[in-house]
Amino acid sequence: MFDAAHAALRSANVAETASATKTHRGLIAAFGQHLVLGGHVASELGSSLNKVERLRLLADYTGDPVSDDDAVWAVGQADIFVAAIRDAFGIA
Repeated sequence: MFDAAHAALRSANVAETASATKTHRGLIAAFGQHLVLGGHVASELGSSLNKVERLRLLADYTGDPVSDDDAVWAVGQADIFVAAIRDAFGIA
């Protein structure tokens, strides 16, 4: 999802600075500001990107397990997210 978000920002000609999108949080903020609020993509995509980031933080930094339901949901959201970015920006 994060690579697709980068590709969407580039496709929308958003001037990304390396420092602004170097972190997941920065990338998510830029995605929300320029693509969701700019009307290029549905707000649900921004919401799912945020929730997947919370799951990533949980798994990577707390050591707490991600539930099977959350993991299945995240994979499904990734499929939806990538397909929506491809459709919205004509990315192959």
